[in-house]
Amino acid sequence: MANCLTRHRQGLVSLMLLLTAAVWGSSCLLMKNVQEEIPLNYVLAIRFSVVGLGLAYYLYAYRQKLNWTAWKCALITGSIVYLAYSIQYYGLHFTTVSKNAVFTALYVVMVPFLAWLVYRERISWIVYLAAVACFLGVSLISGLSGLGGLNKGDLWSLLGAVFYAGNFLAVTKCAEEVEIMPLTCLQFSVAALYAWIAALTTETFPQEIHAAIWGQLAWLAVMATLVAMTAMNLGIKYVSSSHTAIILATESFFACVTGIVFRGDPWGWQLIVGVSLIVGAVIATQLVKDSAPAGAVQPALASEARAA
Repeated sequence: MANCLTRHRQGLVSLMLLLTAAVWGSSCLLMKNVQEEIPLNYVLAIRFSVVGLGLAYYLYAYRQKLNWTAWKCALITGSIVYLAYSIQYYGLHFTTVSKNAVFTALYVVMVPFLAWLVYRERISWIVYLAAVACFLGVSLISGLSGLGGLNKGDLWSLLGAVFYAGNFLAVTKCAEEVEIMPLTCLQFSVAALYAWIAALTTETFPQEIHAAIWGQLAWLAVMATLVAMTAMNLGIKYVSSSHTAIILATESFFACVTGIVFRGDPWGWQLIVGVSLIVGAVIATQLVKDSAPAGAVQPALASEARAA
């Protein structure tokens, strides 16, 4: 009976994670729409502020543990998160929803190489194969008729992926000394501060905004950021980290579908094969945890660290 209940709960959690991936996948489309009326830093400031306020309870619950180390980690990871999001969505101005989402997903494969560069940690052979698959996938997608090869937006998207990979390493290191939920609250609060400063000093908030855009911004802030991240943390609690990350890797698929259906992004066999190669590479890196020898990089929590 207990095993049946456990399997039932894991099934519900898996469904919840799949819905989370779909919500995240749709967020690129919504960001594209919202940025057409609201400047980028105002959008990020609102999204990050909602997370900081929504998780403020954890600051009270863990107030005894908020030492200098916690604030230092928040400053470092918050800075990286702000740069990652702002660079990715700046690139979204100049490319399609599909390409932005797929190229950003490459951060998962970048994590082991960045870890090798910083910590000299050994890389599993699976990661090398995943990198080759990603290169082939990017080449196919870039050569798709109607997309015009790699453009400025694609390069910004790839740079954003580098910062997401850096966020993973920073959060992983900080989580050894700081509780993850209060760290996440402080991290996004720091990122919100950066976004508000940039918005108020470099951008002008529009006088008129369509009601539909307000609704999409609310969805981005509440559902695609605060609620989705909470669902992800519940997923980590009840199923394995590899299982969680593999399900969340479908985010790129949902982003491509929404971009094609709602914004008319070009598609063809190159996009299908290219996305399949990249998503397959992302999933392969999650399996490293189960197959890598001791000392090899194990990026099984990379999807989680992007959001945290």
